[in-house]
Amino acid sequence: GLTFTNTVPSELMVCESAETFTVEFSNSSGSTLSGVTVQVDLPTGIKYVSGSWSESSNHQVAEQDITNLSLVTISVNDLPDQQQVSFTIQAVAEFPAYTAHQSGAVFTNEVNVSFTGGSDIDVADAYNVLYPALSITSVDDQANTVFVGQSITSSVTIVNGG
Repeated sequence: GLTFTNTVPSELMVCESAETFTVEFSNSSGSTLSGVTVQVDLPTGIKYVSGSWSESSNHQVAEQDITNLSLVTISVNDLPDQQQVSFTIQAVAEFPAYTAHQSGAVFTNEVNVSFTGGSDIDVADAYNVLYPALSITSVDDQANTVFVGQSITSSVTIVNGG
């Protein structure tokens, strides 16, 4: 079988910079696995940054299919017994992640490793999706009378509770 050690950031901010996700798995099957592909299934609104993978093992990890940036397929060379594959990808949270969060979605990545004769799946830990939540908390000088052509200066306090 496979042993997974996938790591995710604790939080990802909507419409901000990309965060790094790590995919690691070890072959403990007793034989070499061939025809290895890895599918990383990202939740609603989370998108893979094309070309952002970086391998820290030596198994020729490469993008295979990224036509759907929420379901990324990575190819891996044959994996001998007791060897580990380790790579990172970067992902961003887009606006649909906000609406999914508002609907109660739990954000987890599913990693599916397929090989000749079988497959194994791991669900990574959940992570938070953050987004701005702006509120106007006060407006000074609301009772002024202003005539056409006049100017007024007011102070507005806006708080980001997100």
